[in-house]
Amino acid sequence: MGEGAGPRSVGVDTSGTPRGVWVDDQQRLYVVDALAHCVDISSKSGQSLASFAESGVGPGQFNFPNDLTLDSHGLAFVTDRHHHTVPHRRVSARALPST
Repeated sequence: MGEGAGPRSVGVDTSGTPRGVWVDDQQRLYVVDALAHCVDISSKSGQSLASFAESGVGPGQFNFPNDLTLDSHGLAFVTDRHHHTVPHRRVSARALPST
């Protein structure tokens, strides 16, 4: 992805390897960053709202995450290249600012 394209153009601070992208029902953008081993969440205007996870192979950690989906209860399911399970994390809509 070139400079100024994709997630960077909306202000998401990634380390340069965005993989999966998801937009929730409140227009918040979730970007999976494989090299930063996290999920960044921003508003539709590009304001950073939150980030979750860290590098590792334990519970709540990612090791080259690739994609995600959210269920209707706010649970994020993240596919991870080096995990043999699908790590998940509850993302509370009330805890994030509305857009």
